Amino acid sequence: MQENLLEQISFAFTHPPLLFGGKALERHRLRKGNDIDWILSAADFQTMHQTFPEGYFTNAYGDEGIRWGQHEFYRSCFGNTYPLVIAQAQQCHQYLVASPLVLLYLKIATVMHEMNNQKAWRDIRLLTKHLCSRFDDPDEDLANSALDQPSSEKKGEQA
Repeated sequence: MQENLLEQISFAFTHPPLLFGGKALERHRLRKGNDIDWILSAADFQTMHQTFPEGYFTNAYGDEGIRWGQHEFYRSCFGNTYPLVIAQAQQCHQYLVASPLVLLYLKIATVMHEMNNQKAWRDIRLLTKHLCSRFDDPDEDLANSALDQPSSEKKGEQA
């Protein structure tokens, strides 16, 4: 079972936050992630901003965020708000994990603004390979993920 990343956050979310940074890639077993980035619903972001104004910042792309320890909570990512990025998100504990397709879209948005961002380019390759490999197996549902499944259970392997 994977750890609950929100365990140390004492905030009552009205909508499950969406994990979209490096930890989301880790949840999909694509690479180790250190970034704990979230997109919140507009209402949750507003309440968090009022509750913790000292953590408020705006990044280089105009996205508003709130830093809380190792976590960064955003109102949007490159202008993409919560309702736009929760498509096919998977439930994990009390939060959602962005789908590989949404993660790919956000990584492409990153390189559109930072063409020399090698980490984003590497993630694009990982996500593309991951998504394309799923088309090789007609029995695999693209909306499902490896979240919380032991490696031996993937693709029908016996433990």
